[in-house]
Amino acid sequence: EVEYRQENGSHFGVDEYGLLSAHLVTSAALALIFSVCLWKLLELRASKGGIHPATWFWATAYALHMQSVWLEFLHLLKYSGDGVGMYLLDVGSEVTQGASQVLGYVLLLCVGWGWTLTSSKAQLARMPLDSWAMGVIIAAL
Repeated sequence: EVEYRQENGSHFGVDEYGLLSAHLVTSAALALIFSVCLWKLLELRASKGGIHPATWFWATAYALHMQSVWLEFLHLLKYSGDGVGMYLLDVGSEVTQGASQVLGYVLLLCVGWGWTLTSSKAQLARMPLDSWAMGVIIAAL
């Protein structure tokens, strides 16, 4: 079995030098920001009695993006050791990144259709059917 490595012993190509460190720093920063934001959201929910659903959508999209970065970091960590990585981690990273983007796009479409202008749960329930249908179509893509 032949195994090729760079001069520094890494499986990463020259153009990927520092990629593992960059993912680690990004992952840590995303986790820190998410923790602070989630803590503030929970404080706000306790004091105001609730949070607009759009805020929870953004938090979910952010959490999916954060998970994507962590999965990619774990894949790269394994890749740095064996030159192959782990296929399921790489695919999981792509799937969660895609889900994060779709959720963000659907939320932007809903905001564009005036979803956040509703002032009560009753108005939210009467939101036009075509906006939800469009959201389902985009989510299916």
